[in-house]
Amino acid sequence: MKVGFFAAKLLLVLSALFLVACSTGKIVKAYEGDDLLVEQLAVLTAPENIVVLSINGKRVKNYLLSDLNVNYGLKPGENLVVFKYESVWAKAIRKNRDAPPSEKISSEPKEVLISAKAGESLNFKFQNGNNVREARALAETFEAEVVDSKFNVVAQSAKAGTLE
Repeated sequence: MKVGFFAAKLLLVLSALFLVACSTGKIVKAYEGDDLLVEQLAVLTAPENIVVLSINGKRVKNYLLSDLNVNYGLKPGENLVVFKYESVWAKAIRKNRDAPPSEKISSEPKEVLISAKAGESLNFKFQNGNNVREARALAETFEAEVVDSKFNVVAQSAKAGTLE
């Protein structure tokens, strides 16, 4: 029994490492049309706890782990990005054995309208929770900005459905 549990744990850890290795540095195509060179794109990095839901009305691939940095290739021009804050917290004490071992905290969807330029590196800037209580409070009033490589704000989040 202990060997089976150890093997299952090892397989889970190796699977997570494989997913992280596969996602590192890869640019996810978030536009229609022919593939463009990296120099022709703006790259938006969604760091840990930011889950991008759609770009320009097109749903994007949902990754199993929320602690991956995902790079999205954007065509130059205006890009509407819908996203949310999400974090997963382990429960130290479970009241009953059937209760889930973790809690997922999510915000309501937000959106940003980014005027992207070729060759630009963009990233989300937001406050992150240090514990589950802070994460819950943050999710209730979640706001984020998109900044360029010099930390200049290029877009401010708004409630989903309000920008166009």
